[in-house]
Amino acid sequence: MKFRTQLLVGSAMLSIGLISCGGGKSIGDSSKKSEVQKTAPVSPQMVTYRFHFTSLGSATKPHDEIWIDTNGQMTFDTQQHMKDGSWRSPRGMAYLEPKDEDSLLTFVRLDILYSIDESDVSPQCPDGDQYGIRMSRSDLKKELFIKTNTCAAEYNLLTGQQRKIFPAFIAFIDRLRDRYRPLYTE
Repeated sequence: MKFRTQLLVGSAMLSIGLISCGGGKSIGDSSKKSEVQKTAPVSPQMVTYRFHFTSLGSATKPHDEIWIDTNGQMTFDTQQHMKDGSWRSPRGMAYLEPKDEDSLLTFVRLDILYSIDESDVSPQCPDGDQYGIRMSRSDLKKELFIKTNTCAAEYNLLTGQQRKIFPAFIAFIDRLRDRYRPLYTE
C-alpha cells in the first residue's frame, strides 16, 4: 500500500510539473508558429511611374504630346492638317498594347536613364524634331527631364550603357508616336 501511495504521489507530481510547464508539446508548437510568422516573405511594393513626352513638330511630323501612367493608360494630343487647309487637334486615349507596355516598363526600370545629363544629349540639327521627355518613378528621387532632338540618338556624348540604351529609347518613343497618334478621317 505504501508503494502504491508513493506511485500515485509521484504520478501526481509529474502531472503537475508537466501542466505547469505547459506540457512541452504546446511550447514547441507556439515557437514554430511565431518563427513561421517572422520568416514570411514581404510582398514587393508597387512602384508607380509617370511618363510625359512632347514634340514641337517639324516639316515631316506634327506636334505631339503623350502622357502615360502606371496602369498603361495613354492620353495623346496631336495636330492634324486637313485637306481643306484647316488645322484640327485630335485627342486620343488608349491603353498600351502588352508588347509596348513591356518595352516602356523596361525603360522605366533602367536606373541609368535617370542619370542622363541634358547637355550630353542636346546636339542640334536643322531637320530633327525637338523632344521634351520627363519620366519619374515613385521609388527614385531623381527623374529624367531632358530636352533633346532626334539627332541625339546617333550624335551624343553618352558613354557605356547609356550610349547603348538611349537610341533604343528614342526609337521606342517614335514608335509610340506613329502607332498611337489619333487622326480624324475626312
